[in-house]
Amino acid sequence: MPAELDPRTWLSLEGRGPGEHDWIKLYLIAVAVLIPTAVFQILTVFLLTLLVTLIANGHGDFGLANLLPWVLVGAYFAWATSALIVPLGAGRYLADGIGARRPTAEETDAYRDAMGSLPLERVRRQPKWLYVLDRHELNAAVVGDVIIINRTVFDSENLAAVIGHELGHLNSMDIRVSCAANRLASLARLTEQVRTETTEASRSGQPVGCLGGLGMLIVRGCSGGLQTTMMGPAWASWWRLREVAADDYAARLGQADQLARFLDENVLLYDIPIRFVWMTTRSHPPSALRIERLRQHLERG
Repeated sequence: MPAELDPRTWLSLEGRGPGEHDWIKLYLIAVAVLIPTAVFQILTVFLLTLLVTLIANGHGDFGLANLLPWVLVGAYFAWATSALIVPLGAGRYLADGIGARRPTAEETDAYRDAMGSLPLERVRRQPKWLYVLDRHELNAAVVGDVIIINRTVFDSENLAAVIGHELGHLNSMDIRVSCAANRLASLARLTEQVRTETTEASRSGQPVGCLGGLGMLIVRGCSGGLQTTMMGPAWASWWRLREVAADDYAARLGQADQLARFLDENVLLYDIPIRFVWMTTRSHPPSALRIERLRQHLERG
């Protein structure tokens, strides 16, 4: 049974959050399924190093060819895994990448007022940087030490509740695990458009030539695209549970009522049935179930 449909994973409103430690197994599996990709990467760098040194020096440098692949591939996996400790630079890089901006003085004041309304003595970690995204959707996100809030959220009465939810992600492993998983999948995402275009060209019967075919073999073999696609539903299942855990955190900060009203008025309307959700990459659980759980917090006082 998929985790988010298994009542054993919907623990009591006290204790650890749903799926809190499941990321360890998921991350180890994600690394394990990339082992064939790592082997292909090592072989590719080995052969390319021999070829380049042969052209440059008149003979292949086997010493460098034996060392360089392990250094490059090892550094890639170390870079991805390092995010589990400190996702250095991830938040500001994403904010700049999606076009978020610094807040206005009015937005900064609204953010400070909302943070001041929360019992911050219970919060271990707080965002260091605030960015604003000029979009109409009522949404927010935390990445690394950055919180990104859509402009329209500042005009709503639910700013504190939204921040409380995001603090739930920040004060758990969610952000670090998400960053590490995204780094593992970075090669697949970077090459996705090229792989898609060449697949379409191949299906349409367009000739690619020997060099083109070899290039695409290298790109596909080194990207880990298939493994990333395979892991998508598993990661999404974990994230659906972590959204519930972040709701629980906001409730412990006294935001259960406001967050339930926010979901009821702004999110529930847009929920649609998802067939076989455990096979999809949908990252949020049904809003009706989230609202019900938040109201259970209210009933418990």
